[in-house]
Amino acid sequence: MFTALVLSVALVCGCGGGSGTSGSGTTTPPETKAAAPTLTTSNAQNGAVIVTLASSTTGAKIYYTLDGSTPTNVSQQYQAPILISSNITINAIASAAPGYLNSTVTTQSFTPNIASGTLVWSDEFNNSGSSNQLPDAKKWTYDKGFQCCGNNELETYCAAGSTMSPCDPGNPNAYVDTTGILHIVGRNPSGTTYTSARLKTQGSALCTGASRPA
Repeated sequence: MFTALVLSVALVCGCGGGSGTSGSGTTTPPETKAAAPTLTTSNAQNGAVIVTLASSTTGAKIYYTLDGSTPTNVSQQYQAPILISSNITINAIASAAPGYLNSTVTTQSFTPNIASGTLVWSDEFNNSGSSNQLPDAKKWTYDKGFQCCGNNELETYCAAGSTMSPCDPGNPNAYVDTTGILHIVGRNPSGTTYTSARLKTQGSALCTGASRPA
């Protein structure tokens, strides 16, 4: 009887504290939260604000809401700076690779109180330099590729600075000259090969999550 009692106590003691060990004997570290998004602002026009979100956790994706709700992994994914021109609250989380939990929520309210119809975004294509320059990459993105856009075009659409043939970064298809005029140029580098450019604001601060007065 005494021997059985000793064995029972030994078994109880031997099973304690094993929650951090896998079946292979390797300790499993606890999951950590991704770093919460940081929020920085810059001025747009007439009181509007451009908001940029970032997380220091490598590979993290940021999700946000503008309606006061708590963001989740199915909320709007952050892809480009957000133009704020109405009274609104941004809530954002960072969701990272396996091994991380979603971050805590970053939140900030904005009250620009801008009157309806006020101009809050534009591009005058100013160029104070002495040579041609590319359109502002913070404002413009590009359709790109051969026959990319549904109309069976003969040309290849080139992004700014593209080195993928037949695009030529030395002869861009879109540029701003020294007088502030935007040029979109169709080129024929050889034979039946043509290049051009299609600029768009998709993915820029004008369109991504933009908030405008009603």
